[in-house]
Amino acid sequence: LLEEAIQERREVIIDYISATVEEVNKIHVFPYDLVCSNGFYYMIGYALHRKDYRIYKISEQRMKSVMKGTRTFQRDVDYRLQDHIGKQGVYKGEEIQIELEIYGPMATYIAENEVGLHSSMHFEGDTLYLKTTFESIAACDSFILSLGESGRVIGNEEVKSRIASKIKEMYALYE
Repeated sequence: LLEEAIQERREVIIDYISATVEEVNKIHVFPYDLVCSNGFYYMIGYALHRKDYRIYKISEQRMKSVMKGTRTFQRDVDYRLQDHIGKQGVYKGEEIQIELEIYGPMATYIAENEVGLHSSMHFEGDTLYLKTTFESIAACDSFILSLGESGRVIGNEEVKSRIASKIKEMYALYE
């Protein structure tokens, strides 16, 4: 249905639950593209209620119903998919540079992988020093928290503070 709507340049009407609001909202979107990222599908479209492009995750949990509307639209000639999605994931935000120390077996595992954008790494003994850039706060924080006790932020005080706050909130769940 979404592929047809894109080809026909026809509005879609979706009963949608966003990641930030846990209620169903009826939204009207001019669909532009479908992309797959990390095993999930997303629709990039012009949201009429926001008057801007938005990314919508395609899932039964998010899209409660989808139907083609009657309105057709002309694609914006200046639209380029790469302006709306990230280089490593679908979501694109403010780039964040960090430096990390990573210890133990996790250091070897991380050294074998590409982490973030424009990364550089080197070992001093058993400790891996990693400098990298993430495309969003969510991607940055998720990576740092995934290290658990095997790593720590050594640069960027704002990131340190945000991660410490999240760890305290997590800890409170287990008290």
